[in-house]
Amino acid sequence: MKRSVIYEKKINNYNNAYIEKSPDNYSLVKSTKHMQLFQIYLPLTINQSKNTSLSTQILDRNFKCKIANSNYKDIIEAIKCIYSVYGYRYSYRTFYYPNKFKRLMDKDRIKSYLMINEHGQIGGHAALIKSDSFRLLPEVTMIVVKPAFRGLKLSCLLLDCILEASNGLRINGLCAQPVVFHSISQKIFYDRGFVACGFLFHYLNEEVTELFSKERRLDLALCVKTINKKYVTKIYPPEEHVYFIKNIYRKLSIKCETSRYRIIESSSDFDYSFDNNLGICTIIFDRVGKDISNLIDSVIDECELNKKEMIVMYINMKNPSCNYGYKTAIDKGFIFSGIKPLSDNGDYIIVQHMLNHSIDYDVIKAEYDYKNLLEYIRLFNERN
Repeated sequence: MKRSVIYEKKINNYNNAYIEKSPDNYSLVKSTKHMQLFQIYLPLTINQSKNTSLSTQILDRNFKCKIANSNYKDIIEAIKCIYSVYGYRYSYRTFYYPNKFKRLMDKDRIKSYLMINEHGQIGGHAALIKSDSFRLLPEVTMIVVKPAFRGLKLSCLLLDCILEASNGLRINGLCAQPVVFHSISQKIFYDRGFVACGFLFHYLNEEVTELFSKERRLDLALCVKTINKKYVTKIYPPEEHVYFIKNIYRKLSIKCETSRYRIIESSSDFDYSFDNNLGICTIIFDRVGKDISNLIDSVIDECELNKKEMIVMYINMKNPSCNYGYKTAIDKGFIFSGIKPLSDNGDYIIVQHMLNHSIDYDVIKAEYDYKNLLEYIRLFNERN
């Protein structure tokens, strides 16, 4: 298809924000013999310096949380909050595209929250995202505070607002991925009852980490908070992690029964996807079969061919074949990195393949429960 040029389109002439003239992303919606219909995605261009908000005068400090509406005015304010901290390097690129952002809000895939004072100044933003694979365990993410408004505890207020709103949602829990190059975000979630469950090593690529003067991919922690107090589960975890896993469920106040029953299915039920922006591959096994070894080899080969830097694999512990899948993955060079409970189809154990990259545990600044969790994971992986 010949590349089109879209003339500049103003959005309510709002705060000098406008849509990019040339689209950089297309999606084929419909194709027939006589025509092709494409959805064009247009990124928002912020007509100001990334550091402009540093000189912003705070007109009042009485901020309240507002659930953003699915309109371009609120969406642009959310994007401007992200831009004020990350520029155009935030890992979830979808949120730089107003029409993508709006479509996900309309489908109830994203709930967006803004901190606004009585003078209408926007100080911060956060979001609750429901992914395709973990809809009943949405992720609290995009907690950003504009530089001029830091020190007002807006991050805490945003998270409190999300927690209050989540009590009325039909979900099992909330998850979050605080960074581990400082302890502030870990403390915010820890103080509100989130339980440390694992780590995602080397999850953020260098383009994002350059913002923090790092020369390596950044690691994230994984924490979960129970919302559905009636959630109960029966799992088939690897024997070497039974005590560790049951301790996490105890902290989550979840009734958990473990079983040593083992079975190997004839074929696997799995899915995998690539995130080209982050350079990672995600694999989700809901059932493990005898074909898992060949499947893993194929995915690793494809990752190396496409220059991916990390694989994260989730194996469903509610299936008796979990132990076989876990041991096969460990034999293939995967490392244990935690669990992700309260998901739609069950509770998952997490393993990662670093694809020839090493983990420097010493640079990870883990505090509170994350510190003990990291030590457990480190000792286990170094022994194996």
